[in-house]
Amino acid sequence: MEFRDLKYFQKLVETKNYNRTAEFFGVTQPAISSMVKRLEKEIGTQLIFQAHNHKRMTISPAGLVVYRNAKGLIQKERSIILEAKRANENSFRLGYSELAGKEWLASVITQLNQGHLLASVETHEENSHYLEQHLREGRYDAIVFSRLDNEKTPWN
Repeated sequence: MEFRDLKYFQKLVETKNYNRTAEFFGVTQPAISSMVKRLEKEIGTQLIFQAHNHKRMTISPAGLVVYRNAKGLIQKERSIILEAKRANENSFRLGYSELAGKEWLASVITQLNQGHLLASVETHEENSHYLEQHLREGRYDAIVFSRLDNEKTPWN
């Protein structure tokens, strides 16, 4: 099973459209159709049901299993690539919001200094709304931010 095929399949399930999936990856629609056939042959079961008029696509239960697992593997692949690239950079990037920087950063820097890590720390002040996204993208190794009590966060 190829990662490329899993990426194509994930996008196909999300768009439910062979042409849009092909366009997204810069390949032909037959390439996407071939990928589905390859996966179905390798797995041994039908992943997608297509109506005769090709206007309606249904993902089989097996297709949903492949989709969910492919999504996880693709996320893991991105993480591996980011971590590997960062492993040889001799620095630690810390993102922080203005408020957190004023309130908490001195304490964090003190802790880093006690662990003799301060020499390799880069700090970047940024709007708190972007910090989490940039952490996920690998721009930062850690973030420090504070929130107002009435501000909603994804975890509350």
